Amino acid sequence: MKFKHLFTISTLGLVAFGSQTRAGLFEDATSGAPKQDNQAQAATKSPVELSGYVRGDLYLGKVPDQNVTEIKNGFGEAAAKLRVKLGDWGDGRAEIRAREGYDGAGVSGTVGLREAFVDLYLGPVDIRFGHQVIVWGRADAFNPTDNLTPHDMGVRSPDEDDRRGANLALKTSINFNPLRWEFIYLPFYAPSHFPVFTLPGPISFSDPAYPDADFEHGTLATRLNVELPKVDFSVSYLFGYSTFPGIELASFTMAGASGGPEVAIRFHPYQHHVVGADFATTVGDWLGLRGEVALNWPVQHDDAEYIPQPELQYVLGVDHDFGDVSLIVQYVGRTVLDWEAIEPTGLLDLAEGRTPTPEQLAAIMQDPEGAARTEIKRKTRMTASQTEHISHAATVRIAWQLFHETLTLEMLGYYNLSTKEWLVRPMLSYDIADGLAAIVGGEIYGGPDETLFGTIDEVQSAGFVELKAYF
Repeated sequence: MKFKHLFTISTLGLVAFGSQTRAGLFEDATSGAPKQDNQAQAATKSPVELSGYVRGDLYLGKVPDQNVTEIKNGFGEAAAKLRVKLGDWGDGRAEIRAREGYDGAGVSGTVGLREAFVDLYLGPVDIRFGHQVIVWGRADAFNPTDNLTPHDMGVRSPDEDDRRGANLALKTSINFNPLRWEFIYLPFYAPSHFPVFTLPGPISFSDPAYPDADFEHGTLATRLNVELPKVDFSVSYLFGYSTFPGIELASFTMAGASGGPEVAIRFHPYQHHVVGADFATTVGDWLGLRGEVALNWPVQHDDAEYIPQPELQYVLGVDHDFGDVSLIVQYVGRTVLDWEAIEPTGLLDLAEGRTPTPEQLAAIMQDPEGAARTEIKRKTRMTASQTEHISHAATVRIAWQLFHETLTLEMLGYYNLSTKEWLVRPMLSYDIADGLAAIVGGEIYGGPDETLFGTIDEVQSAGFVELKAYF
């Protein structure tokens, strides 16, 4: 596989793409619902609740650089969710998932803890401590303020929220309706994960340079959330490590043991400040309006190649229900501050057997390590969606419910007018019976070479089918 397939992320965003603002695992848990709602439920339900699902999934796609179909993934998965309610004082929640099947490289099995945390209610103060998913933002699919817990972009699932990961966190909320002020501390670094990939011969991975557990390497964040009858909005601030690490040069040898160049790279996260805001309201009684903005300011260290440029991201969208049809349309923009073009050095051409220009070859011979760092910086720009100074994109999500809401047709589309990247994610789900559903769909990426979606198109694009039983 070519070197360009190293950078097979399904976003930054997608960060990823497709990660909605849905709460995910526990709808009221991760959305920050005030404790009064939980207490009302506790008065009418059993103190112990058990739920879960069993499902089978199959993903088919194209072999990269070949006109052949391959199985991307195929697996069976079971999940058990437990909730223990402790009256007015608190509750505890946990979910365990077990998966067995083909992951793109071979047959393997995993058993993992999705979430496990305890809520404590002390008058107007709610405290949540444990392994948890934290979701910020009110926009759809793209959430510039959502930077707390990681994403696993290698996960294939019809449920977009399955790409979200958890981390140990202490979350304190002070509730004075209509205000809720949140304070969050994550003591450990939890990286987002990329899909499986291979590297060409002269390039290898060394151990990542993840931060240790010193207190100053944790993440601190706060958000003031306001929920009024006509508008909901929040302002937020975060300082800590980006969950998506950058890539840096670990070592470079022009003439190694093999007689040719040898390059080692590694993941290296960077610290950043993120100041954000979001809102959701209605225009009249028929049109929804939502927006989100974030200023992301990485802490620079001597022009390090693993650190992207500061940027401003912004999303503005409208939504409306036409009977059984719902529609969300959004504008997604990005402005990279202090942006300047970085020209290719020709080093990748040399590594993949092509011939650089005479000027490029002379520059490589004069400073081979500098050329390597420049190429890695170019890839950092690509994975961070910073190949353009200013980019403009649009998303469309449409869903149509039929046959008394037993059949749902849904399509998510994305197109970047600046880079010509695009994504289409159609899906059909049918409730066969109570507790039994079938889903078919696809996730197709495209774009020019040297763009993020153009890089991952043949790696991540696939059609899928799922049969799911839940209780």
